[in-house]
Amino acid sequence: MSKTVLVAGYERHIARLVEVNLQRDGYIVFAAFSDEEALATAKTQQPDLVLVSPFMAGLPPKLKADSQTMHLVVITLPFRS
Repeated sequence: MSKTVLVAGYERHIARLVEVNLQRDGYIVFAAFSDEEALATAKTQQPDLVLVSPFMAGLPPKLKADSQTMHLVVITLPFRS
């Protein structure tokens, strides 16, 4: 079974860079560009890891407060373009 990662809140070119590099290592990657999209994707896809932009500081608490996503591993990963 492939490992899955949700990349949330990064600019599209940064999300794409992260996606390409993770896919090279065999990961399935989903991208979301808003809190609502990220929460919905996390609920439907149940990723193994959620990488969150520091600009989406409100997302980790939302993920932890929801019974469907509270178990997910969430990392806020700074990235400079």
